[in-house]
Amino acid sequence: MENMLTTVSRPQDTGDRPFHCPLCEMRFSLPGYLKQHMQIHKGVKAFHCQQCGKSFARPSHLKNHIQRHKGEKLFNCQLCEKRFSWLSGLKMHMRTHTGDTPFHCQLCDKRFCLPSQLKQHMRTHTGEKPFHCQLCERRFRQSGQLGQHMQLHTGDKPFQCQQCKKSFSRSDQLKQHMRTHTGEKPFHCQLCERRFRESGQLGQHMRLHTGDTPFQCQQCEKSFSWPSLLKEHMTSHTRDKPFHCQECQKCFIRLHTLKQHMRVHTGDKPHHCQLCKMSFSWSSQLKEHMVTHTDEWKKSIPDISRKNL
Repeated sequence: MENMLTTVSRPQDTGDRPFHCPLCEMRFSLPGYLKQHMQIHKGVKAFHCQQCGKSFARPSHLKNHIQRHKGEKLFNCQLCEKRFSWLSGLKMHMRTHTGDTPFHCQLCDKRFCLPSQLKQHMRTHTGEKPFHCQLCERRFRQSGQLGQHMQLHTGDKPFQCQQCKKSFSRSDQLKQHMRTHTGEKPFHCQLCERRFRESGQLGQHMRLHTGDTPFQCQQCEKSFSWPSLLKEHMTSHTRDKPFHCQECQKCFIRLHTLKQHMRVHTGDKPHHCQLCKMSFSWSSQLKEHMVTHTDEWKKSIPDISRKNL
């Protein structure tokens, strides 16, 4: 009896996987595993959920699916508070802690924790965008991107700030918004001391150091560091003046020109003389004014410095 049990017991997985799929590169330790795998290629989904009618190629997939209906998350991570409905989900999650990246791209050598991440990445090489909007012609590489896009059509904003009640379409937008309340600026420049709330702001700032001007005018050879500057520049070709003063109806090509003009109406004088108490609306006025202080400025410089004048 003992010998019989030994004979029919499930063999240990020793790492040897002699059974390989003729349609892909996957290998298996047992012929039964290969047989189950082949159902994926055949498109056979013989295991059905009695609650929602979904079908699956493997019984283990159906079992995991049923746990979702029950809301059961039996497998919890010992390093953080996340819980999972199935063991494979926990195992894949653990790679985020260990840094293990077993899935690598054959075209650019990038590595990933999860096969789904590699699959999504490969679309950057192939250009494939399998997820398309039914309301417009936009297409996306990821289903999550399509979901976010659909909120533009529905106007749905499920993520609400608890401090000011503003609502957002995406969770990452809410996360960025919360930094306006906390003052957190996690993205800092390695070349100077500036810090930023968003990674995109840091990327734009770095162009000040690199001199990069990737946004080029198609009508002339000028290029710009930011798309907003290119947009402003384009009005010089069209002669469009989209920025209107609400007080006197004057129009301007650039927004900052309108802001400067508004000082005529508000009386704002942000440019201050450091040698007297006078203030000016424009920097050019301050510069002209400083000429009147030329002698005072020279006298304020120590003798050792004045010898070099």
